[in-house]
Amino acid sequence: MIELSQVCRRYGGRPAVDGVSLFIAAGTAVGLVGPPGAGKSTLLRLIAGLTPSSSGDARVGGISAAANPTAVAAQVGYLPPEDVSDPYFTCAEFLRFHAACFGVPAADRAQLITDLLALVDLQSCSETAVDDLTPGMRRRLGMARALVNNPAVLLLDEPLRGLDPRARVDFRGLVQDLCAAGKVVLLTAAAAVDVRDLVSSIVHMQDGVVTAVESVEDCRAERTISVRFLGDARVAENMLRAAHGVVDVSCVDPPDALSPYKEMRIVFASTYLDASALLRSLMHSAVQVITFTLPPDGGGVLEREFI
Repeated sequence: MIELSQVCRRYGGRPAVDGVSLFIAAGTAVGLVGPPGAGKSTLLRLIAGLTPSSSGDARVGGISAAANPTAVAAQVGYLPPEDVSDPYFTCAEFLRFHAACFGVPAADRAQLITDLLALVDLQSCSETAVDDLTPGMRRRLGMARALVNNPAVLLLDEPLRGLDPRARVDFRGLVQDLCAAGKVVLLTAAAAVDVRDLVSSIVHMQDGVVTAVESVEDCRAERTISVRFLGDARVAENMLRAAHGVVDVSCVDPPDALSPYKEMRIVFASTYLDASALLRSLMHSAVQVITFTLPPDGGGVLEREFI
């Protein structure tokens, strides 16, 4: 498990992570999402004990990263945002080296390497030089390296970058297997839509602060949003259909045939944060939004009028 208590990291007085508190139980996969500079990578490094905190503490399996980073490192598998690179090693040699660094007995290394390469679908690349791999293959090799010490906690920074659709499906199965084995998986992405099929909850970060924590079931719940606007209905419809989380868009006939307003009903299956982003996109388009409302049977959340 992971426990964060008011963790801060400052650089020259500027907070990269600012007072984050979280608890992530064993057997759980969590998505940490936010734009570049939100503090996601710094937070992973704080949990892994690779970056010291300015204040607060991160605990992994009850062990303080501030007091005993070496013991935490033994519990953690870390995938950095950069792809692996090594001009001297083949894939097998690369994993063998890291297994030795973690104290895996020499007699167990050959089977471990075979199993890890098969797990990330690189078994045919055992003798391929690391630097000859494609970016997506390097990402998968980095995942194998993160698993070499059989960690209790996986900290994966942008693990989906460069993965093709098949590799993504395989990765989802791997995350499910890791959680079933009681491990914690904390992975980062730019947007919630990228990880909803991988995790059970999503933590949103912005400017070093956790702004929201929500379950994926909440993210997937369908909501119906009504938008009244002035402008070209075709522009509005095309924009809405292309937006993240939009399931369907339909036009609504105005009650008054002489009304200048147009109205559309949006079936939306994503977070309230994503709905807010949808509203911002509409307001910055050629469409003039008049009202943006969740109907009363949806609980009255997300209601805004502009006239």
